[in-house]
Amino acid sequence: MSYGTETRPYPSTAFALSLIAGIFVILGGLVVIAVFAFLATLVPFAGLGAVEGIIGIVFGVIILFAAYQLRAHPDQHVLWGVIVLVFSIISWFGSFGGLVIGFILGLIGGIMAIVWRPPAMVAPGMGQPMMGQPMAPPVPGQPPMGQPMTMPVAPVAPAPTAAAAGVNCPRCGRPATFVPQYNRYYCYGCQQYV
Repeated sequence: MSYGTETRPYPSTAFALSLIAGIFVILGGLVVIAVFAFLATLVPFAGLGAVEGIIGIVFGVIILFAAYQLRAHPDQHVLWGVIVLVFSIISWFGSFGGLVIGFILGLIGGIMAIVWRPPAMVAPGMGQPMMGQPMAPPVPGQPPMGQPMTMPVAPVAPAPTAAAAGVNCPRCGRPATFVPQYNRYYCYGCQQYV
């Protein structure tokens, strides 16, 4: 992952929830170890239950690693979301579901990572027009906004003015504006080519 000035979109909410879930699962594993260590003083062989707490800590570390990977590799969000989801569910067998809180946060974070979609990128200059600015006329045969744009290769004729050429819109009668890039007249009143 590069730490430059550019930032890539990533599932930030899923990342945060998964990170907190991993911390709670680790805490749950530590609680299990502490409980079984105390029980070992009262009951023989109860200390072997601490192994379950160690497994819970391992599950928590795996969830933390998957959360980090959500941030570092957002293009693999489904894989890391599934890992967070699975290890949050099986954390019941090592840390009582991360004291229940880790299970719930991991479940939500994993699902959010799986269904996350990166925001749509807008090509430079393809945003909404500024207030008071006229919209550029639509280009016939061009894809809608946000799609890759191809420029026509037709030669450009000299730009006659609407008043000099006397071209009016046949629909509304307003003067049409010549668009030299497309060698056509455009009526801003009807928002159509003449």
